[in-house]
Parts: sequence; structure tokens; C-alpha cells
Amino acid sequence: MSHDAFRNKRGSVLRLFGVLLTFLTLMSLVGCIAAVPVAIRYYKSTKFQTATAQVNAQAVDVYHTAIRMIQQRPDIRIVKQDDEKLMVEIERGEKYASIKTAPLDSGQTHLVVTADADVEEKDKEEDKELALKVVQLICDELGVEYTVVKE
Repeated sequence: MSHDAFRNKRGSVLRLFGVLLTFLTLMSLVGCIAAVPVAIRYYKSTKFQTATAQVNAQAVDVYHTAIRMIQQRPDIRIVKQDDEKLMVEIERGEKYASIKTAPLDSGQTHLVVTADADVEEKDKEEDKELALKVVQLICDELGVEYTVVKE
């Protein structure tokens, strides 16, 4: 094998190794990004409680998941449903909540749940942080990992 042929073969191998190394690095970075859990942000004022999350799913899919989950609960009544605006208002007993999904440019969804904050001692445990629990249930149903940030 001539010296030039050896040099060309060696250069090709090094280029292939560089491309492979770049590909593996990018794949590991994508894996790290995908493994980062969604942050559910929860805030409670004197009148309302709000929970939000940026979910890696299409807004219409998140919305239909919420509607399906509501319809499976006989104790929850839909007060108002707007499929065009991807918003639903619900009632359970004397507790009210609204669920809104909005598409983001990234293909993700901004999920917002607002609920009454006037919780009394006699209320069920699940009513005490209702907005947070609704977002958690939707994320669980979608298979989304999350962490909760209480503000």
C-alpha cells in the first residue's frame, strides 16, 4: 500500500470516528433533556389556587385526556366545555375548577388549572390542593414525569 493510500484511508477513518463521536454526544444530550421531569408550578392565593405545567405533548391530546378523565368520574360535572379554545370548567360538589391547554411553538402544551382556594377543614383531602392534583393526574395519565414547585 502506498503512503498516499494509507494517508487517505487513515483520514477517512478519523472522519468517520469524528462523525460517530459527534452523533453519540448529541444522542446523550437529547437523552438528558428528555429525562428532565416537567416542573408543575403551584400557587395558592386567598381566593384561587393555580397549577401550571409545560407538557411535552400536543395541546389537543392533553385536552382530550383531561375530558376523558372527567367523563370517567361520575362525581364531576362539566359546567362549560369549549373544544375550540381547549378549555373546560368543572364542578364537584361546591368546588369549581377550570382546565386550559394552549399550544406552544415548540410543540409542547402549556397546561393551566385554576380552582377555588376556599378550603375548609371538612373538605376532602383531594380538594385541598385541587389544581395541583388535577395537573398531577393529567401528567400521570400522559406518562409525564414531573416535580412540584410550590410558590
